[in-house]
Amino acid sequence: MVHLAGPGAPGPHRPGPALRPGGLLRAAVSPPGSGLARLAGSRRLRALLLLGPALLAPALRHLARLTVQRDTAALCRALVESSPDILIVLNPDSTVHYVSPAVERTLGYGPGDLTGTGFFERVERESYTTPPGAPGTSSRVLPIRHADGSFRYFEAVAAPLPGGSRAYYLRDVTGRRSFEEDLARQASHDPLTGLANRTLFMERLGQALSRTRRGARLVAVLFIDLDDFKAINDTLGHAVGDQVLVTAARRLRGRMRTMNTIARLGGDEFTILIEDVAAPEGAVRVAERVLEAFRSPITLGERTLHLTASVGVAAGEPGRHRPGDLMRAADAAMYRAKAAGKAGYRVYEGDPGAARTGCPQDTGPNPPGRKATARSDPL
Repeated sequence: MVHLAGPGAPGPHRPGPALRPGGLLRAAVSPPGSGLARLAGSRRLRALLLLGPALLAPALRHLARLTVQRDTAALCRALVESSPDILIVLNPDSTVHYVSPAVERTLGYGPGDLTGTGFFERVERESYTTPPGAPGTSSRVLPIRHADGSFRYFEAVAAPLPGGSRAYYLRDVTGRRSFEEDLARQASHDPLTGLANRTLFMERLGQALSRTRRGARLVAVLFIDLDDFKAINDTLGHAVGDQVLVTAARRLRGRMRTMNTIARLGGDEFTILIEDVAAPEGAVRVAERVLEAFRSPITLGERTLHLTASVGVAAGEPGRHRPGDLMRAADAAMYRAKAAGKAGYRVYEGDPGAARTGCPQDTGPNPPGRKATARSDPL
């Protein structure tokens, strides 16, 4: 047994505070220059090593646990501060308690700019009804205002913390969202004209006809075919033909209400969906606007082209007729308009469901002075 001499030295059976496991631990991890650190290099600590494993082993175990905890905390801090994603901790009142440095790279705010401010003041209100992470909610995409006033989109995952605080993990998905929107648009829109394509048009027509609410009014379809368009492609080339189609689409947009769906089915065929029509005459007025859109010539560089269209009109009742019924009826009426001399419209009269059986009803002769007929007979 080694005895440490000197005033206040501990006895052989009662080690002093610095020689207990906790004292040794504090001595080993104390900052350089402190009293405990000087003790760690002193003869007393060297003497402690002679006391054997009975006292030294517990101290080393404590030291190892503390070192692991300290290293783990440092590793976690480094991961948070170097992550490209944002970690934000909110107080129970939703003010910002902590935000990681990534907020400056992705949103343009310095961490100090947000501390103590309301986080949800920068989230577009229409994007949520309850704060994400509240009971019963899940992760979602949030539009968050950038320091420059624009919005960026973040996938937000929330986790509750003790005391009512919450942590949010925010990943910037603006680029991915834009890519997904482009894919969705390509799947539902014509790439040349930007109009709805056949898929989207039929989807909206089906939705309009599925409404069976009391007092629902008619749904009408206009089927439009450009007259003699093939001659433009054959004589002037497909590049000029494409310009004509783009111009035609632009003119149709300019004549229609925004609530009407305009689509290009392919080639030189266009359709227009008109919802909530009181009577077939309402669709006829739209057909007249279509013809008016093509009365003025189209100028492409040094070329001036005169373009006309033939239009078929069919109307049906929600809850009774199918999308295919109206499409076949409007198509049949359009061919009647072409047979009558083009540059006009025809209204499909009778029940559009008859077109389903392959026996479309005759739309009748043209009245004098017109290229088409607009009957007011009920369907």
